Parts: sequence; structure tokens; C-alpha cells
Amino acid sequence: MNRSTLLFVLFLFLVGVASACSTTTVSTRLKLPPRSLEMQTKQSILVLGFQGTRGVAASQAIRNAISKARFHTIIDGSFDQLRASQLSQRLQSGGTVDLTGSVPAGATVIISGGTMDDVYDHEIIEGETEKCAAKDKKGKCTRKVKVKVYTLKESCESTVNLRVTRVSDGAVLVDRTFAQSESNSESQEQRAPNSRQRQICDAAFNSSMNNAIPFVTPFEITVGLKFHDVDDPAGATKQAVSEMKMGQLDAAYKRFESVISVPGLDEKDRGWAHYNFAVALWAKALFDQCIEQVSEAQKYLGADSTVMEIKSACEDYIQ
Repeated sequence: MNRSTLLFVLFLFLVGVASACSTTTVSTRLKLPPRSLEMQTKQSILVLGFQGTRGVAASQAIRNAISKARFHTIIDGSFDQLRASQLSQRLQSGGTVDLTGSVPAGATVIISGGTMDDVYDHEIIEGETEKCAAKDKKGKCTRKVKVKVYTLKESCESTVNLRVTRVSDGAVLVDRTFAQSESNSESQEQRAPNSRQRQICDAAFNSSMNNAIPFVTPFEITVGLKFHDVDDPAGATKQAVSEMKMGQLDAAYKRFESVISVPGLDEKDRGWAHYNFAVALWAKALFDQCIEQVSEAQKYLGADSTVMEIKSACEDYIQ
């Protein structure tokens, strides 16, 4: 199982089944901005070939994601393979690189990177189990035999490095490493199960890329936004949740905002009103304001686990 998804480790507060009385989960599809602040501005991007055994696949995945999002522009230009490879090696070596005259005209940022060799590990465990060898007319087992059972346990880790460099001054905007693991366990009688090394290593690589891509381009994700019940006299919270279910994010956002200043709420409801508004702010990609509302919620709810989860989600996004 993927340990990360979309990003997915970042949004734990969005996952799961809501409890029967206190929360409502609304499934919706959102388009979020790049996690890198600098990449939230439209750029003309030169994507260099990534180094390593999975380099071709990595650079192609980046290109495909940028093209699909239709936010940035990919610059190809007349850039021969040798120059591109040399530039990629210089960028990946670290430090500031003088890019004057080194890249095609119009490029504002360069994306480069590398992949490490997959780290695959496995073991085969031998054991025994009893198996029915004969049954009577009533279907009751009358004779059992012992058979050999072989259990294969295998795992694979794939690592991708992503580097984004600004052309104008050589400043490094993003320099992060993403490592994800996938595992498999199967049992079989008589002989060891066939290895699924290629499949699990491919899955680990895809997971690493799925974590890297959101740093450079807008991306879409389907999430379950979890809202807490608030006993506000006018029922604005319920109305806001209904608007979220209908995909009316802007209307719901304004209504959640109105609840935080409703007079007469007890402390718990006041805290959950701030929490609900924080979730709406996350959905609108207003992460700084989201953290502010979480701080207000904490004044009334303390370190409630649900509140802390959305706090982490917003903080992780802007780091």
C-alpha cells in the first residue's frame, strides 16, 4: 500500500468515515496550486533530462503533468542533447550556476533532477500447514496432511530528487528528495510465489513522482472535507455544508466565515466554527489564513486531534 498518496500523507484530516453525530464528510474535487510558492507564478520552463536509471521516466512525468495542468509553458527550443546533459549535471552538483547564455531564450526556470537505483529487498519464509486430504460422505475431514508453505515478503524503495533553478540569477527555488516504498507479501504451497519486483518498484517510483509533481505545477485531487457540527441558531453551518455538497465552494466559504462571529455560541461551537472555516480556507488554497483560523480554534478546543491534523496539512503545504 502507498504510504503517501497526493499527497496524500499531507491530508490525513480529509480521510475516513465521519462519525455519525458530530461531523459530515463532503467529497469534492479541488485544483490546488503548486506547493512551491515561486511556482505559483506562471513560468516558462525548460525540463532537462533527469539523471539515473529512471531519469527518462521522471522527466517525462514532469513534462506530462505540466502540460496537463495548462498553467506553465514548457520551453523546448534548440537545445541539443549534449548541452542539456552537461547543464543537468552542473545543476545537480549543487551550488549556484551561471546560466547566462546556457539556456534557450524565454526560459524563466529550469527543472532538473535525478533518480537513484531502486532498493529492492526480499525474503522467503518456509513453514507448514495442515490440509485436508480426505472427507467422509458428510463432508467431514477424515485425514489431514502437512504441506510446505512458502511466504514471500518483498519491498522496494524508489528515490527521486527534484531541483528547480531560476534562470535570471541561478537561485535554487526547490531542492527536495522524495523516497517512497511499496511492499508485497504472498504465500503459496509447494513453492515460493513469483516475485513482483518490477510491479512494486514501479509503484514506488510513481508514488515518489506523485509527491514531487505538486511542487512545480497545479494539480487536481479528490478529497473528503470533514466539517464539524455547530449549533448556530440560524443553521448557517448546515447550509454551508449543503452548499459544499453542491460544489458551491465560494458560497459555502462565505457562510462558514459568517458563523465565526455569530453571537451566543458556546466555547466548543465557537472553536468548531473556526475549524470549519479553516477547512474551507484549505479548500480555497488560502493556507496562511487557514493556519490563523486553526489558532483561533485552538483557543477553544485546545490540541484536539482533528484540529491538529488540519493545522499540519496547512503548515506542510506552505513549507
